Amino acid sequence: MPKVSEEHKAARREEIARAALRCFATKGYAGTSMADIIRESGLSAGAIYGYYRNKNELVREAMRSVVVGRFTELERGASADEVTPPGDLLVQFLRSVSEIAGQAPGMVLQVWSTAQLDPELKESVAGGLAEIGRLFRDHLERWYVSRGVDEQDARARAAAEYPVYVGVCQGYIVHNALVDGFDREAYFAAAAGVLAHGASVTPGNAL
Repeated sequence: MPKVSEEHKAARREEIARAALRCFATKGYAGTSMADIIRESGLSAGAIYGYYRNKNELVREAMRSVVVGRFTELERGASADEVTPPGDLLVQFLRSVSEIAGQAPGMVLQVWSTAQLDPELKESVAGGLAEIGRLFRDHLERWYVSRGVDEQDARARAAAEYPVYVGVCQGYIVHNALVDGFDREAYFAAAAGVLAHGASVTPGNAL
């Protein structure tokens, strides 16, 4: 029997995670069963359970491979000679997240609220947020180093600031889901402007 490559396994895991996201978008997180995900994916139950035990694992994978994957793609798509300003990267990331969850912006809030009563799901959500935070932290560190900040100072500044970037993402998700007439473009412009000011480096404010 031919050995299944790691690339094939990764592609299949993401395929299943995307099927789960489509189900969450149309039926809500609580209203989606593993049977729904199996039907949406077009795969057998054995194939699904060979990769995931339950919905909680699918949430973690969706954040890791789909959402975090978008972040990585954005960084790779930037010029190798110039680090993307952190505020600009955040806006690009939020646009990508909107494409993923555009059918049901409240889907993420459903998962967050359910996680408060489900320790296993809470661990999955926290792990996904930690991964996104790590990506912002690493990018901020590269940004400051590219602007002439000493590596140790850049690392300290990035560690202090990355939670703010994650918080702006979470704030966007809440507003987009709950506020009627929410102006996404105005939010993007304001976020990029505020964060650009905070991440600026001049001889007077470099650490």
